[in-house]
Amino acid sequence: MQGAPEHGTSALRARLETGRFARADASDVGSVLESVQRLKEQILEKDRIINVKTGELVATRDYLRGVFAALADAVLVIDAEGRVEFANEAAHELLGYPEGHLVGRAASALWADPEQARRLAPPALDEALRAGGFQRVDALLRARDGRAVPVSWSSTVLRAGDRAAGLVGIARDVRVERRLEEEKLRAVQALAASVAHEIRNPLGAIQSSVALLRRDLDVSGDDRTLLDIVYDETHRIGGIVTQFLDFARPVRPTLEPADLGDLLREVVMLAEQDERARERQVLLHVDEDAAGPLPLDAGQVKQVLWNLLANALDAARARVAVRARAIPGGVEVRVADDGPGMTPEVLARCFEPFRTSKAQGTGLGLAICKRIVEAHRGSLRLESAPDGGTVASFTLPARRPDEGEEG
Repeated sequence: MQGAPEHGTSALRARLETGRFARADASDVGSVLESVQRLKEQILEKDRIINVKTGELVATRDYLRGVFAALADAVLVIDAEGRVEFANEAAHELLGYPEGHLVGRAASALWADPEQARRLAPPALDEALRAGGFQRVDALLRARDGRAVPVSWSSTVLRAGDRAAGLVGIARDVRVERRLEEEKLRAVQALAASVAHEIRNPLGAIQSSVALLRRDLDVSGDDRTLLDIVYDETHRIGGIVTQFLDFARPVRPTLEPADLGDLLREVVMLAEQDERARERQVLLHVDEDAAGPLPLDAGQVKQVLWNLLANALDAARARVAVRARAIPGGVEVRVADDGPGMTPEVLARCFEPFRTSKAQGTGLGLAICKRIVEAHRGSLRLESAPDGGTVASFTLPARRPDEGEEG
């Protein structure tokens, strides 16, 4: 009997403790449920924000797609692996592909020029992405049926934070533009020929008269200096008139086998004697596979080489590099300088007649060079960027054109 109260106390204590623990468990469960509810609400809010942002991104994407679709120029987005990530409707039309058939293709396969194709495939593409910047070049795209389509290609690097994610390029079909330029060129040529003929006759009389005066008159001091200035300036004007006539009436090239390496060495040797080369280094490298005879007009090709070298010497800070190398179907010559380069706006108009940044230039040098190279069935292009120097390059075919196409 003495143990009964003790037993009852223990049972009561047990019931009390059990009740306290039950209340504590219920309180903990309530806290957990509240936390779960708060997390659920936070997740729902995050979902709502994500849905809003996703909608905004989709709307932005659709807007940009609409903008690209409305552009008359072809737009290509190329990823870091060198594959087409996006192409607008104009790009498909320009190259003759059904809608959606350009995405996933290797971008290098869309270029007709092997050198330009190489630059859009790794590792050359990797270097271009690291360098960044804006580029504009005349290019040849390859259509689905194999045709070469001349375009003006402008590209810039796309960045995702600090990483280069690819590049976006715009290709403008220049065929219509070139036809208009040819019409304008013919009009300018007719005017240049007329002006040159009108100047040449009296200028010849002035040159002859000044030459006789220098020979027969015994003059000295300031009078002699003035006479020499007149003589030198009339010869300079004569050179300008000759350029006008070369531009107005281009001579068809007479194609004969000639060693391009020998021509390069001869012109570089002359350039090294030029006053502009005193503080600049002129480097020349002719690849072994570029050696050998090519069908060309030696005089005209020398004219092109000298003009490009003279431009490079005018622009260079310390160095001009000339290189000849073999390419599929011919040879390429590159003349590079380390000068200040050109803006895209200036670069776009370099080949237009009578446009020049030189105080005493006529703006005909590059226009004449372009026509000479194209008459040889080659191509001439310029690549430049502000503070990035300039590269002038031209190609010449390794084989003589068909009889009906010569010149």
